[in-house]
Amino acid sequence: MLRRLRTTMLFLVLLSLLLAACNLTAVPPTLTEEPTNVVFNATNTPQPTSTPQPTFTTPPTATTIPRATDKPVYRVSQGGFVPICGVVPNVAAANIRSGPGTNFPVLGVLPANNWLFPSRVNNNGWYQIVLPGTPVDGGWISGTVVVLQQPCVCGPNNCVQVNTPQPTFTPIQPTPTYTPPPNACILSVLSPNDNVNMYYQPSTASSIFGALAYGVQVEVAGRSSDGWYAFDIAAMQAPNVGIYRLRWVQSDAHITLNGAKCGTLKVIDLTAPQPYKDCTVTPINISSINVYAQHTYDAGIWGTLNAGSSLPVVGKTPPNWYSSANGWYAVQVNPGINPGMEMGRYGLRWLPIDANGQTAGDCTELPTVTLDP
Repeated sequence: MLRRLRTTMLFLVLLSLLLAACNLTAVPPTLTEEPTNVVFNATNTPQPTSTPQPTFTTPPTATTIPRATDKPVYRVSQGGFVPICGVVPNVAAANIRSGPGTNFPVLGVLPANNWLFPSRVNNNGWYQIVLPGTPVDGGWISGTVVVLQQPCVCGPNNCVQVNTPQPTFTPIQPTPTYTPPPNACILSVLSPNDNVNMYYQPSTASSIFGALAYGVQVEVAGRSSDGWYAFDIAAMQAPNVGIYRLRWVQSDAHITLNGAKCGTLKVIDLTAPQPYKDCTVTPINISSINVYAQHTYDAGIWGTLNAGSSLPVVGKTPPNWYSSANGWYAVQVNPGINPGMEMGRYGLRWLPIDANGQTAGDCTELPTVTLDP
């Protein structure tokens, strides 16, 4: 026991000496905390799928359509002579619509004492009208508020003037003993196989009167300035006077001319005279006056000139001319009513000079105008 104690004591003495010799101080170790390595496992969270945006289409610009109650955009002002195949209101003012029905917008109005040309009529009695260069061209007007001037027939495709049937021309049979009159120009068909048409006016746009038969000889009354020969058939033409008695054959048709006068044929004046200065004629103290196709009552009434309207005067006939004691006024109507059918003087219309019509403007020394060839 004692021995073990001495051994322990000796060990402690040696340890003290050793520590003193090294001059060491026991320092407890410092614990350094290691950083914790945290590993983030990235999870691919699905992103929401982008929804395609709809393509935006710019809507068409809205066109403003006038309602039926809107103020009409156009007021027709076309007075004066009312032609055959014209429509005139039977009310104070007739609406012109964009379509054939009261549910269509109003484009304009046709006031009383004015007129329009119809181009056709539908099954419900609506007329489509013509007035080029205006907002109402191609518009529609109800047959319940207008009157169609006669004689005229309208259908789904057109409106046409109904002409009085002309008598059928029966060619004069050739006479073997026929002798041409002296100082005359005789026209005949060249051969039996030739077809030579006779026209009402010197134009292929005019109606065909008939065909000139081979062997028939007619006396030429004159010629036009552009290559047509005129002759008077002198049969069944009581209503017609002057140039309206003439029938026309083209100079390049299969014809032959014979006679001393053929080289000196008269050139027939078919030009339409111009309005004389500022002279016009209008009804007085009466609602309308009749307008005639020729300067004779026998030719029939062509139309009417309404009160408040006027027509330009181009001249007049002498007094006591075809049953009119004071003569006739020659007037011009709107050109282009019947293109090709109203050339030159054929387009003139006539009013009797009497108490129902009065002139305005400078009407002194009106030139003499007749239909004589």
